[in-house]
Amino acid sequence: MTKSTTIARIGTPQGGVISPILSNIYLHELDLFVKQRFVNISKTSGKTSKPNPDYKEIHNKISNMRQKLSPTYRYNGDMTDDERTSRLVEIRNLEKKRARLKSSIKGEGFRIYYVRYADDFLIGVNGTYDQAVKIRSSVAKFLKEHLKLSLNMEKTKITSASEGRAQFLGADIRRYSSRTQDQKRFKRATSVGVTRQRVPNTNIIILAPIERLVKKLREQGMCEIKDFSNRDVRPTAKTA
Repeated sequence: MTKSTTIARIGTPQGGVISPILSNIYLHELDLFVKQRFVNISKTSGKTSKPNPDYKEIHNKISNMRQKLSPTYRYNGDMTDDERTSRLVEIRNLEKKRARLKSSIKGEGFRIYYVRYADDFLIGVNGTYDQAVKIRSSVAKFLKEHLKLSLNMEKTKITSASEGRAQFLGADIRRYSSRTQDQKRFKRATSVGVTRQRVPNTNIIILAPIERLVKKLREQGMCEIKDFSNRDVRPTAKTA
């Protein structure tokens, strides 16, 4: 009995040991292009953010009012209990108003970040949506004209890291903060006790796509999904 084989003449075998090495050699030109054309230029574009004057005004007012409640404040003894209670209520109202504002606003600059692993790459854009569209078009044109490669536009998506999730190497990447409702506050020990602070916008988290992984296991006959929202997933016996 003879076994027929098909010899591939285009590309490298998936899962082959030599494939990542060949990708690094061939796509090195892409690394240089993105770095010189976008990353380096973005570093000289100016600051990406600046203090929000409205936020700063309320923040300073809260600090001044809290200072007058301090036990070491020289005029603290002249304050009545009703005045102290009224001041605390005003501080809480100001804190709620401050929580609805951003501590910083968009600056005139932008930043481009780039990372690649074998033939998968991720470009981070701290800028506008139009910039992201232009970068994707430029990269697709460079790959086609210089490296004779086509960019899969269906998989090359433009995603907001704060509103959605960017997929890279099987993981979900997201930027979370107090305003995305992931976590409004976190506790932190300070010199005056434990305080609750907002999550900063710069926090980046990497999430395992559990639902996507479980669905792959179902496709392989490893489990049965009854109701994933209630985590009702039942393993399937493998008797072979």
